[in-house]
Amino acid sequence: MLGFGSDVPSPWRAGADECTTMSFSTDVTINGQMLKAGKYAFFIELGKDESTLIFNSNIHAWGTYFYDISKDVLRVSTKQQKDQKNLKERLEYAFTNQTPKSVEVALEWESWRIPFTVEVDLKATLLADIQTQMSGAIGFDPPSLIAAANWCLQQDINLDQALGWINSATILIWVVSIVFRPYLSSQVS
Repeated sequence: MLGFGSDVPSPWRAGADECTTMSFSTDVTINGQMLKAGKYAFFIELGKDESTLIFNSNIHAWGTYFYDISKDVLRVSTKQQKDQKNLKERLEYAFTNQTPKSVEVALEWESWRIPFTVEVDLKATLLADIQTQMSGAIGFDPPSLIAAANWCLQQDINLDQALGWINSATILIWVVSIVFRPYLSSQVS
């Protein structure tokens, strides 16, 4: 189908006016297919029983007037649900079936529902965040180093680096106790 004002086939902008955008602060999967962290224009190609979700790199477009298929980053299929009993007068996005590592996102409008699942590798995401934090000033804080090492131990990942964090925490605690012992002793007497 040709987009309004366009001479090329264009999908639906899944909203109104400017293109709908979705942002992900970490890599995710959409219905099982990888999508890198970033901000994307979101379009939908409607089919009879199945729709194609489109994540496109041109986030500044006005709707699909200037849609360019070469800027599609991910195209993934999903089954649409028609004839839903609860009619939605206004288009909305629902976030349901939430778990610690996934959520079902569904565009709902009138009697249509177009769902898809967004998942994140929670362990990898948390580990990357912890590693980033430990490389900053917090990496000199023994309780933070111990907490980071404990998390790795509980998750059974990154054990070599966790051992390094525990060793650093122990050394820092020892150094602080040696360096400040004379000062603390003089304050007590």
